[in-house]
Amino acid sequence: MRPKSIQRFDIFYLGALALGLVSTAIGWNATMERMQADPATAAIATPVMLGSVIVGFGISLLLWFFTSRMRSNIARWIVVIFFVIGVISLLFTLLNGAYPGGVTGILSILSTALQAAAVVMLFKPDAVAWFKGQPTGPAETPFE
Repeated sequence: MRPKSIQRFDIFYLGALALGLVSTAIGWNATMERMQADPATAAIATPVMLGSVIVGFGISLLLWFFTSRMRSNIARWIVVIFFVIGVISLLFTLLNGAYPGGVTGILSILSTALQAAAVVMLFKPDAVAWFKGQPTGPAETPFE
């Protein structure tokens, strides 16, 4: 049995991932137009975008699986590192005035907030004990 904090991590992390996919879908045409406007990237725009989305989504799902299902402390810290990199990237984007407006921008902020909540869940006392293989409740043994 996984502790409540890990169950909440699942909800927040997968919710952030879903919002990210929705945001990508909404901004797809605008991104493709920018890539196709540059002769250097015009021919490879679609495969690069599809590949980026598939690889990014795949890595995120693997990190979720190893963190939430396999109790991997390494995956937990990779999730944290990716989150910190994302926040730094968001700050630079805001400072450079390149942050997207409208629905895409709102979804991005919501996704970041959900990621933050997910990361916080990974460090709640019951989650820390669970990652260490310790019981997290009266009905749980270290091997559940």
